[in-house]
Order: sequence, then structure tokens, then C-alpha cells
Amino acid sequence: MYLKVSCFLLASLTCKTCCPQTPKAPTKDSSDKQTSTVSGIVIRSLDSAPLKNATVQLANDSDREHHIATKTTMDGHFLLQNVPAGQYKLKVARNGYVDQELGQKKPGDPGATFTLRPGQQIADLVFKLGRAGVITGKVFDEDGEPMAGVLVTAMR
Repeated sequence: MYLKVSCFLLASLTCKTCCPQTPKAPTKDSSDKQTSTVSGIVIRSLDSAPLKNATVQLANDSDREHHIATKTTMDGHFLLQNVPAGQYKLKVARNGYVDQELGQKKPGDPGATFTLRPGQQIADLVFKLGRAGVITGKVFDEDGEPMAGVLVTAMR
């Protein structure tokens, strides 16, 4: 009897360590309910054409080291996923265009801070970016010679 029990225990232990076990079905991660998503589109203000490769960035005032950011796709859409609940500012930037923040009334004004709650989904945001201005020119000295390394500042 002792030999039969020993053989059974040995066989059970060997089977558990050598034979692969059926993997458990994936469980729904509880963090999905704890995080939020923010999505929308970035377009040109002139003709509403989508802007690809614009940077969309969420910044949390209480955590200045970590930012959540993405680039827009070919069709101008963006999606920020797994965003922890908190207070944020949302900023959009692209080369050749004036940066814009969510809730901003005019360029240079501060944007609005908004609160994301756990599981919240903000969708269909639209950012219309205007072209940035360009100032060009040449700086000459009193003899008409071009000057190098001159600091030029545009002021209002």
C-alpha cells in the first residue's frame, strides 16, 4: 500500500512539473476601468484638411516629469489611451503652425485645465491649427555689407 501511494504522489508531482498546463483565460484588466481615453482630430483652420504628425500632449500640473503624448495619423486623428485620472492640460503642436491648447480663446492665452475621471472617454475633440507667420530679411551695416550673427527679435 505504501508503495502504491508513493508511486501515485511521484507521478502527480512529475506530471505537474513536466506537463504543460492549460493556460488560464485572460481576465479583463481592472485598470481599464481606472484609466481614461482622449481622442479627436487635428485639422488646418484654412481648409479643414487633416494634419498628420501633429504632437498631442497631455500634461498634469502635479506631475511635470511624465507627459502622455502621441502623434496624429495620416487622417489627422489621435488617441491617448490608459490615461490615469487627474487634472490635465491638452496641447497640440506641429511645425509651421501655431500651437493650441484645449479651451484657449486666442494664441498666447492659457488653455483650460480639465479633470479626467476614472473610466471617462473624451472623444471627438477638434483642433483647428492656423499657419504660423514667417519673418525674413537681411541685416546690413552702414556700408551696405551683410552682418553675421546679429540678434533680431520680433516684438508686438
